[in-house]
Amino acid sequence: MITEAREELRHLDALLYALMDDAIAAAEFWHDRADGFSRRTYIRTVFALVEGTSHLLMTSALRFDELRENSALTSGDLDFLVGRSKKTTCDTFKSAVKVHAKARNLELQISFGSQGWEQFRKAVDLRHQITHPKSLETLNITLDDLKVVEEAMDFFRQVTAQFLQK
Repeated sequence: MITEAREELRHLDALLYALMDDAIAAAEFWHDRADGFSRRTYIRTVFALVEGTSHLLMTSALRFDELRENSALTSGDLDFLVGRSKKTTCDTFKSAVKVHAKARNLELQISFGSQGWEQFRKAVDLRHQITHPKSLETLNITLDDLKVVEEAMDFFRQVTAQFLQK
């Protein structure tokens, strides 16, 4: 079981690194082209990283908890981790962070009431706007919109960096 868990986590690490490489390449693409397509591509790509990270946090939380003698997770946590409860992108990330920290017995310094979290929520709305467009206007991403996404990604990096430091 330990070997299987380690192998699964290695595959998830590889996925995460590939998504980070994609986000870096998309940022360079956006900076080089600075057009609507490159802006939308950047936003879609960084949120693929967010969703991949949420998946990694959820899966590794489950694996950490399986290796413990006494589970730290509630039945609600486990339902979330095995996909029995559907959540929005924001709620999934927030829950994944909290459940992963609980499974590893970590105390993190995260405020889900902060300006960074609000920018994250706004950026998710922008991602939904361009992923599920209802009009031509919804595809228009302004520099102000990109500033929101950059602030959201700063929040994301601050949150995820805490897992790497522990």
